[in-house]
Amino acid sequence: MSSDDNEINLEKLVPDDENVFDQKIVNEVENLEVPPYFYSEQWHEYVMRQFSEEEMEGGHPLRDGLVRVTEKLLGPIIRREVVNFQSIGSDAYNNNVIVHIRLTINVVDDNHPAYGHNIVEDGIAEVNRRNTPAPFHLHPAATASSKAEAQALRKILRLRKMVAADEITPDDMVLNDEPYIPDHPITEEQVVVMDLLCKRLDVSLLDFINSGQSKYVSVEQIPTSKAQSMIKFLNEIQSGKQQSPVSKKYDHSWREKNHKRLNDESTIKS
Repeated sequence: MSSDDNEINLEKLVPDDENVFDQKIVNEVENLEVPPYFYSEQWHEYVMRQFSEEEMEGGHPLRDGLVRVTEKLLGPIIRREVVNFQSIGSDAYNNNVIVHIRLTINVVDDNHPAYGHNIVEDGIAEVNRRNTPAPFHLHPAATASSKAEAQALRKILRLRKMVAADEITPDDMVLNDEPYIPDHPITEEQVVVMDLLCKRLDVSLLDFINSGQSKYVSVEQIPTSKAQSMIKFLNEIQSGKQQSPVSKKYDHSWREKNHKRLNDESTIKS
C-alpha cells in the first residue's frame, strides 16, 4: 500500500447537513434573546414579552403570570408574609379588608444587580364591594392577598406605568353607592362625648379614632361597642392613666372633613 493510499482526501468529504447540528438546538439559539440590563429602558418591554396570552388580561399581567415570570427571570419566591391585616365591617357583603403582603425573592440571575442576595418588596391592597366584583368581594381576605402579591411582584419586576390585572377595578363597578355603616353604629351621644373629650385633651378626633389597629374612613363607621372603648380610653387619658396615642391637635373643622370622607371612600387616612 502506497503512502498515497493512507492520505485522506478532504475534498471528497461531504458533510451530512442533517446530522451536523440538532435543528431544535439551532432554532433555540437563533431565537435566544439576550436580556437587557435590569435598569435599562428596554427592560420593561423585555419583561412584558415573557407573558403568555393566558397570563394577560386587558393588556395587564395576571398574578399567576407575574409569579412565573418573576421566578423565571430573577429567582424563586422564598418567603410570603402577611405583615398586616385589617378588617372593617360586620359581614362579608359590607366588609372592607386591607392586607399588607411582603415577598422575598432569592436572586439567582447573575445579570441582576442583587445577584446572590435576597430582595424584599411589599404590596398593599384594599378589597370591598365597591372596588371588587362578585363573587370575589365575598372572599375579601383571599382576594386582597392576591391583589397585594400581584402589586409586589410587578414592583419587583420594575414594570413601568403598569398595574397588574388583579389590581384594576372594572369600569362598570358602582363606586358611588351608599357608604358602609355597621349594623350597630356609633350613636350621636357617643360622638358628642368623644368630641368633648378630644377638645378638652386638645387631641385630633379623626387621628384618635385611627390610632389603633382598626381604621375608619369616617366616625360613622365606628361600631357602638368600639365607641364605648374609645370613650373609656379618652377618660383614662384625661385622668392620667394613659398617654395620648396621637400628637396632632384638636381640629374644630373635623366634622366637615369627616363628612367629606364619608362621601368619598377612595382613601383611608391613618
